Amino acid sequence: MSEFEDLKLGISPKVRGRDRQGTRVTYQLRNDSDIDQPVIPEEIVLKRFRMKASGMSLCRGTRLFPSLWRAVDMLLTQHQDFYAYAFDTKTGPRRMRKMLNGIKVPLAEEDLTLPEAEMTGRLLYTLGPDRVHALVTRHREPGRAATPGIPDLCLFEFNRLSGVQRRMLFVEVKRPGERLAPHQAEELRFMRSLGLTAGVFRLREVGTGKREARAA
Repeated sequence: MSEFEDLKLGISPKVRGRDRQGTRVTYQLRNDSDIDQPVIPEEIVLKRFRMKASGMSLCRGTRLFPSLWRAVDMLLTQHQDFYAYAFDTKTGPRRMRKMLNGIKVPLAEEDLTLPEAEMTGRLLYTLGPDRVHALVTRHREPGRAATPGIPDLCLFEFNRLSGVQRRMLFVEVKRPGERLAPHQAEELRFMRSLGLTAGVFRLREVGTGKREARAA
């Protein structure tokens, strides 16, 4: 077990029905092979976290893509007033959505991807300008685009009544026996140096783990 396998998400790590869709390994979301569609590991963790029933907690999250910080770099280069909107609780969300929707085409032309507008706004607002600058600067380094190491997910937990955010987590999802690559560990270590909660959530196969063929 690595130094990073200490994230507590409050969800089950158990999976079954391992299968392969092209180059991706999939499992069943609810461990019911009669009704479940195959789901990639990152989506299993994201869906389970969103469905988590935990008293006063409300859980949200988004997948992150390897081009995240290069996409953020383009966003902030073209919209230097982004943070003025981010801290405007009245009109800021609407303006940020318009801004983020307007940059979709330029991002796509550069093969860059941001999460949907609400999650991008929440992510950058929570990180704040200094940590965003540190991450963007790191991912401007020559060769970084080839091995970015960005975690699979960003998860948020809120107080259900007040809406106050309790925590933000960056999660690298791993299958049983799947190794954490050196560049992924390096990225998690850098994020932790910024005071962020970042680590590995490892799935655990139950039964044979594999999808069983059903008789007709």
